[in-house]
Amino acid sequence: MSIISAGTSNTTSIVYTGDTTGNLVFQSNGTTEAMRITNAQQVGIGTTTPSTPLQVNGTITATSVNTN
Repeated sequence: MSIISAGTSNTTSIVYTGDTTGNLVFQSNGTTEAMRITNAQQVGIGTTTPSTPLQVNGTITATSVNTN
């Protein structure tokens, strides 16, 4: 089961999935995974098994980086 709520100016937007793994998966064309948020709150882009809070498999572009 999936629920998507757009919210309004005074509510929070949510995306909910009833997936038993607890992972939230975004697909770009219905079959290609683009991004995953795991039940351990790790985000993977270009990977289905992120092992850090943010893991990107590919080239990234950042306009500003704060290393603090």
